[in-house]
Amino acid sequence: MQRADSFRRRLRSAPAYERRYGYSRGIAEDPFIFISGTTALDPVTFSVAGDTTRQAQRAWDSIIAALGQVESGPAEIVRVSCMVIDPADAPTVLALSREALMRGRDPESAPAELPAVTLVGVTQLFNPRMRVAIEVTALWRGYTLRRQ
Repeated sequence: MQRADSFRRRLRSAPAYERRYGYSRGIAEDPFIFISGTTALDPVTFSVAGDTTRQAQRAWDSIIAALGQVESGPAEIVRVSCMVIDPADAPTVLALSREALMRGRDPESAPAELPAVTLVGVTQLFNPRMRVAIEVTALWRGYTLRRQ
């Protein structure tokens, strides 16, 4: 049940795909933004291409674009969950995640501001070509103030 003083907004990245499988890229509901597991899925062709590096970069680009739909960004991310098929890819995915999370953060104080991160190895993702999936939770900073 939604609170009377709450506002929910759906975030989209591949609307046809999201409708087909019954989910949203993300949901923003004061004070949080929840971004679902994001992969390198091309929103037009529904194809997945590239190695783990390229797929992680594409996932982060999609996450940041989704956050941008509600005037948010990487600096507001408070939790990250990464799933990789090959545990040997963990250092690459973590390095690319750190790079993405540093966008919009002060490099001097960034270590104290970086979010909680979990990385797990999984046997397979939805599409066998998918090598990595990333989901995040962010704070919807300032939303309540903008509403008043």
